Amino acid sequence: MAGLDQTKMNYDKLLMKIGGFGRFQKRMLALLMIPPFLDPMTSYMLTFILGDHKHRCQMPNTMGDPFNSTLNMAANISECFVYQNGSTTACNEWVYDQSQYKSTLISTFDMVCDNKFVRSHTMLCHYIGIFCGAFTYGMFSDTLGRRPVLTTSLIGMMLPNLIRSFVSSLPLVGVLIFANGYFSMLVYQSGYVLATELVDPSKRVFANFAYYFSFCIGEYVLVIVAYFIRDWRILGWSTSIVVGIFLTSLLFQKESPRWLIAKRKLSRAEMILKDIAKENNANFDIDIQKIKVDETQERVAFCTAVGELFKSKVLTVRLAIFMFNWFSISMTYFGITMKVGNLGGDVYVNYLISTSAEVIALFICLYVVERLGRKKIFSASMLICGIGCLCTIFSSLYGGPSLHWLTITLAMIGKLTITVAYFNIYLMVAENFPTNLRSFAIGICSSSGYAGSMVSAYVGDLGVLVDTKFGVALPLVIFGAFGIVAGLLSFALPETKNMPLPQSIQEAENISRKQYKDGGSVLYRNGAEICLLVTKD
Repeated sequence: MAGLDQTKMNYDKLLMKIGGFGRFQKRMLALLMIPPFLDPMTSYMLTFILGDHKHRCQMPNTMGDPFNSTLNMAANISECFVYQNGSTTACNEWVYDQSQYKSTLISTFDMVCDNKFVRSHTMLCHYIGIFCGAFTYGMFSDTLGRRPVLTTSLIGMMLPNLIRSFVSSLPLVGVLIFANGYFSMLVYQSGYVLATELVDPSKRVFANFAYYFSFCIGEYVLVIVAYFIRDWRILGWSTSIVVGIFLTSLLFQKESPRWLIAKRKLSRAEMILKDIAKENNANFDIDIQKIKVDETQERVAFCTAVGELFKSKVLTVRLAIFMFNWFSISMTYFGITMKVGNLGGDVYVNYLISTSAEVIALFICLYVVERLGRKKIFSASMLICGIGCLCTIFSSLYGGPSLHWLTITLAMIGKLTITVAYFNIYLMVAENFPTNLRSFAIGICSSSGYAGSMVSAYVGDLGVLVDTKFGVALPLVIFGAFGIVAGLLSFALPETKNMPLPQSIQEAENISRKQYKDGGSVLYRNGAEICLLVTKD
């Protein structure tokens, strides 16, 4: 191995020297908690505006027919048919219950009866948007920078949500839902990468926790707003106004110095690093040219860098494992979420329960991940979630109403553990790939994940297609099987606890190895140590 230039300083060591989690990082992290807080207020709104809106056929030759009309109780009218004079007629006008929702996309565009699958197609527009956003994020972020992508995406997330509230064309609504999903993914990922790159390795878990926790707070705010505003148009422009107000916070956000150094934009990087040192009451006395960055790796074009990644067998296998795990996590997560939504009762209460399960999981992560490491927690959470899904099958099929509480409990355990997995996989992917490919890796892996979320909607419908007891169990069998296989594969991933983010492909390949140079030889030793090149005297 070529000798290491001892005048070079590793970026993470520099960050710790000038304050790896000082006042500057805390202020930036507080600002970075705003985008994930706003994200669910537009994207997760679909839970309510595409919610199950109770309906029935409108009685023939009547005006002002209320949903709970006493005439309806005496007539032969169902959700989709009118039974009159011994004949059955499919209706083309409906009356909607306004006790839970005043107005939804379902009632506005009559997504019921023969058109009930339009609701699924509309939701699919959102998932396709997220998929495309995750797939293209890496290219934009690694090329243009984290901050410009974050700013543009927040505007892009707000405008479709606002415009959607004033249109009356269903195809246009689908396009706007796609656009909102696309930009919401860019918002979440660009802010996440910024938060990860601003702090030292020992604080990444806390930064990840704060970021995800802010998303959950946004979910709580959404359910409160949706509870009081039950008209989908008013809900849409109200949340858009909130997003617009918080856009001003981006004026105080800084670009990632790590990305600037990787792109050799050294003057801007030095200016920000000096600001960090000044605000953290530290001294910046390092020549910016001496901060260790592998120029042959960092200055290559994006497409060339991706090609180099696939030349590395280690990183290719690692990427494939992460992609399968992310696919399984998303499919299982959304599959369990759909199961929780069908528990019965009030939709707002169910949403609160689901969000609370995520919050509890985050606190578990905060106090456990740093003690036991990423890999152990991730693998265990995947396996427990998979087993929990399979156990839910038995309580649902053979337990009957008396074990309904057990089904709910197992579903909550599944939601807890899969949230733990979601918490960890972003962090693990970010820590397993070099700087110039980090956003690409997160983007391509999360694209695989959102493909899983789209598949989950169709897997969840297998119970309708296979109208047997086995058909009821089949979706959970698939979710559980994927979770267990993904958990077993994750044992092949390295531990990254307290390790500096790799700057080059070679550093990424050598994660979880401690390197020593003695004379002309190099000794590799497995272990969850900080991955640094150390020269023995």
